Amino acid sequence: MTALRHVADGTRRRLRVAVLGPSRFPLSRPFAGGQEAFTATLCERLRRRGHHVVLFALDGSDPGLADEFVPYAAPPSLSAVAQVDPGMPAGLDFAEHHAFLDAVRVLGLRTDIDVVHNNSLHPYPIALADLLPAPMVTTLHTPPIPFMESAAAMAGRRSRHVAVSGAVARTWTTLPGVEVVSNGVDVDAFLPGPGGGGLAWAGRVTPEKGTHLAIETALRLDLPLRIAGPISDPDYFARSVRPLLDERRVYVGHLDTAALREHYAAADVLLVTPLWEEPFGLVAAEAMACGTPVAGFGVGGLTDVVGAPEGGAVVDVPAGIHHTSHDEFVTGLAAAVGRAAGVSRATVRLRAEREFAAATMIGRYERIYAALARRAPAEIDGIAG
Repeated sequence: MTALRHVADGTRRRLRVAVLGPSRFPLSRPFAGGQEAFTATLCERLRRRGHHVVLFALDGSDPGLADEFVPYAAPPSLSAVAQVDPGMPAGLDFAEHHAFLDAVRVLGLRTDIDVVHNNSLHPYPIALADLLPAPMVTTLHTPPIPFMESAAAMAGRRSRHVAVSGAVARTWTTLPGVEVVSNGVDVDAFLPGPGGGGLAWAGRVTPEKGTHLAIETALRLDLPLRIAGPISDPDYFARSVRPLLDERRVYVGHLDTAALREHYAAADVLLVTPLWEEPFGLVAAEAMACGTPVAGFGVGGLTDVVGAPEGGAVVDVPAGIHHTSHDEFVTGLAAAVGRAAGVSRATVRLRAEREFAAATMIGRYERIYAALARRAPAEIDGIAG
C-alpha cells in the first residue's frame, strides 16, 4: 500500500482513487442515464475534495472529469477462425469482456492507487479484486445480475459492497452487511423553481421506464406533460409514445443539465413510471432538489427516494409490477398526482438537501475509502471545501 500524499498544510492527506465507470455509454453531458451521471458527480466531487482521480471509462467520455483518463481498451481484431466460432459472444458482451480484462490488468500494475471504486456492471473487477494492490469498493447499482452475484461470492476482506438504496441492498441476499449510500445530486445546480407548468417526465425512453403510462395519465387528467430524455428504444418510441403525443403532451429532447433543471423547476409534479425494480431513481432526487414533488410507482428504490409524503406520493403496487394492470397503474398514478401536488415545494427541497446532497454522499464514501486504506477518517476529511 503506497503512502497517502500530504497536502499543503502537512496534516491532511489525499487519496489516489481509481474509478471504474460504466461501459454502455460514455461519461459526457447530457448523460445517457443515472449511472453515468452518478459516476461523473463522484469524480467531480472527489477532485473538489482534493483527491486524485484516475478514471477508466469509454472513449468519448469527458477527460476533464479526472486527473487521469484511461479509455477502456477496444477489442482487438479477431482471427477468421475466432470470428466464426459458434460460441462467439455478442459484440457488446465481447467488447466489455476485453475492456474490463484490460482495466483489471492495468490496475494490477498500478502500485500508486490507494483505493478502487468500481461502478461497472461486470464480474471481472469484483471477482479479481483481491489480486489488485489496492482495495476495492463496489457500488451496487442494480439488483443481482447472475454473473455479478457469482463474482461477489469470491470477494475477500479487501472488498466492500455498497448499495444505492435499501431496496437494492435487500436483494443482495448472498452478500452480508451491504451498506447503503444513497446517490447524490448537485443541489447547487438543481435549484428550486416555481412550478406552474403542469407535469414533467425525464429518463431514458424505453419500455421499462413506462413513458407511455405517464402520457396516458396526463391525458386522463387533462394536464400538459413535457417528456425529456434520450430515445434509447426508437421502436418503442414510434410504437407506444409518439402516437400519444399532441400539442400539450410533448417530447422536448435530451436536455443538458441547465435545461433539465428548468424542466424540473417549471413542473408542478414529476412523473416517475418504472416498470421494473428501479434501483434508485436519480431523476426523482434531481426534481426534488428543484422543489418539484414526485408521483411515481412504489417499486424498487423509488419508494426510498420519495419518502412520501415529504417528497411526493407513490402508487402502492401490492400485486407486483407484472401482476398490476395497465389501468391500475394509470388510475393509481392519477390519484398520486393530486397527493403530490399538495406537498409544499419547500418541504420537497429540504428532503433533497438532507438526504441526497452530493457532498453527503462523498463524505460517506470517503469514510469507506479511509477504512479500506486503513487510514483514520480525519486524515482525509475536509481536504478541500
